[in-house]
Parts: sequence; structure tokens; C-alpha cells
Amino acid sequence: MKLMQNKRIKFILIITIISIIIGLLIPSLMNKSLIKSRVENYILSLINNKIQKNSYLLRTSRNNLVENTTISFMPIIHLIPISILIYIIKTISIGSTITYILIKYKIKGLLYLPPIIIPNILSLIILSVSLYYAITYTLVRKRKINKKKLLKEYLIIYIITSILQLIISYIETYITINYFPLFK
Repeated sequence: MKLMQNKRIKFILIITIISIIIGLLIPSLMNKSLIKSRVENYILSLINNKIQKNSYLLRTSRNNLVENTTISFMPIIHLIPISILIYIIKTISIGSTITYILIKYKIKGLLYLPPIIIPNILSLIILSVSLYYAITYTLVRKRKINKKKLLKEYLIIYIITSILQLIISYIETYITINYFPLFK
């Protein structure tokens, strides 16, 4: 059983590393002027304090909960590949966000990255836990075990990861909304 756990952890780690690398490379293959304008508009709206705190919190909370819920519950209806795909997309977006900001702001972009990337990395860690349990559930549900107990444990993990995602959404909103106006 320990060997299987290590394989699941290695699998998640490998897709995380590959997806981040892909995310870092994708922007260099795309239209840089489009990328720069989107990033610039976002950063400028943060610096000029034009983003409403409540709508930002609602959006980040909704996005984090949808990702966590999808990753957690797709295996129950036998769709683990969708869980893995959503995890990969989230990971690629983190890598591409880093590159987008660095393309536009160069060295100054290093100051802009922490409040945007750190909450996303924390969210990704929580999604890694959700994906780990999703893969575990998919592998274990085929065995003859107490499925009611397994589903109860799975639901507890889902509730804990969802609460953590909400906390991260709040932290991201608070830090981002209050950090960027300092660059005005």
C-alpha cells in the first residue's frame, strides 16, 4: 500500500512540474502584445484600487470551490481524467501567470508576483491533496471495503479542503487588494 501511495504522490508531482513548465513556456509562443495588455489592465486596476473587494472575494472563492469540488467529485461518477485535467489547467495557469507578469514588468514584476502567485500555489497544494484522495478513492472503491466509511472520510477531506480554499480566497483578496495600491 505504501508503494501505491508513493506512486500517486510521484504522479501528482510529475504532472505539477510538467504543467508549470508548460505554463512558463506557453506565453512565449503567444501574441505578446495581447498578453501584455491583459496583464497591464489587471495590474493597473489593482494599483488604482478599481477592483471591488467583495466581487474579487466572491470570484476567487467561487473559482477555488468549483475547482476543488470538481476535482473531488468527478471520481465518484467515474470521471477521474476530468479531475486530472482541471488540476493540470490550474497548474499551467500558474506558470503562465508568472511569465505574463515577467514579460510585461521585467524586474518590477518580481514585486508583483508574490501576492498573486503565493495564494495560487497554496490553492494548488490543497488541490493536490484533493486530487490525491480522488485518485485514492478511484483505486480503492473497486475493492471490497466499507464504502460508507470510505465515502464519509472522503466527504470530510472535501469539507476540510473547501474550508481551506475559502480561507485562501480571503487571504488572496485581502493581500492583493491592499498590496497593489502601495505602488501608486
